Parts: sequence; C-alpha cells; structure tokens
Amino acid sequence: VSRSLKDKIRGILQPAENQLELLAYHQITRSTTLAERLQAVPMAAAVLASNPLMDAWYVGYANGDFVLFRPLREPTLRRIHRAPAEASLMVQAVSLQGSGPRVGEFLFYDKGGRLLRRERRATYAFDPRERPWFRQALQEREAVITDPYLFYTTRQVGATLARRAESGGAVVGADA
Repeated sequence: VSRSLKDKIRGILQPAENQLELLAYHQITRSTTLAERLQAVPMAAAVLASNPLMDAWYVGYANGDFVLFRPLREPTLRRIHRAPAEASLMVQAVSLQGSGPRVGEFLFYDKGGRLLRRERRATYAFDPRERPWFRQALQEREAVITDPYLFYTTRQVGATLARRAESGGAVVGADA
C-alpha cells in the first residue's frame, strides 16, 4: 500500500518535477537583478497555466534574494493582496537594492503580461536561505520534496518540490 501510494504521489508530482528540471537550467537562476528576473514573467505564466496543481514557483538565491510567481486563481488570494481586478499573476520579490537594504515588492500582471501595479511592501521580509526546501535542495543532486507545512503567503498547507539550479547557489522551488 505504501509503495502504491508513493507511486501515485510521484505520478501527480512528475509534471512539476519535469518543469523544475528545465527551470534549473534557465537564465533566471543566474540573474542578479529583479529587472532581469522579471523578464521571465511570460514563461512563468505559461509554466503555471500548464500545471493547475502548482500553486507557485520561485527561485531563492545564495545572497537571500527571492522571486516568486503565483497565479491569482483564488478570490481570497486576490482580496488578501489587494490585487487589481484584471490581474492574473502576482510576483513577490525580495532583492538587494545596490548597497542598501533588501526590499520587498509585489507586482501584478494581466493575462497579456502587462504590469498593472508595482508596490513596495516594507513588511515583506523573506529569506529563502532560512527555509527547509532551500537547505535540503542545496545538499542534493536530485529534486527534493518537503513534508507538508504551512505556506508563508497563502497560509495553506502543502509541500514544496525543490531542486538546486545547475549554476550552483540558487534553488528553484514549486508549491503544490
């Protein structure tokens, strides 16, 4: 029964694992600025549209930067984050601003990839290096899956599938 259950779970997660494998080679894992990372918005939207089980995908960087792409499928999520009515994708980012402090931002995009609103969020201070998925993935060659836990942004229970980027210090993750 245990083996059968593991096989079923692996079958459900296989598409996300395949996508992570490709994302681990993507330029986003080597980019150093938020502007460079946001060039991936069209691809991020396509990845999320192709896998309805994926709640978000993201990259955590060795310096503590973080960028997350999340579809706005749930009305509750839209309301909590005060998303524009036309928004279909939310980007959460934490990045160093030159030699200054780390800055948290939320960006909202429509279905065509047009930026609708960009806002700084002083209270959004997230360091991926402190998360178990980041630490576990850096230690393994293959993708890892976490035990279920409470997601930081949505406050829903799920698991993270994560993989170390081929370039080294970055980790690509997906929540399901």
